[in-house]
Amino acid sequence: MDEFIINAIRYIHFNPQSHNFVKCPDEWRFSSYDAYLENKPTKISRNEGMAKFKNKQGFINLHQDDKGLSKYATDMDLYY
Repeated sequence: MDEFIINAIRYIHFNPQSHNFVKCPDEWRFSSYDAYLENKPTKISRNEGMAKFKNKQGFINLHQDDKGLSKYATDMDLYY
């Protein structure tokens, strides 16, 4: 289940990039990407989500590239 949640968060963050709106996830200002890395107030469950990545560095490392997300997207299509 953790892998599913991690890939769901990554998929959401990479979605603007996959549609060529930005070059990397941190450039999309409407994303929760920055909310995970900053200490500003947010409505997302930051601590719960970040726990899946272990820490901020784990979050950043798993956002270095979109490897594996195309398979995840295909799996999601089958899931729904």
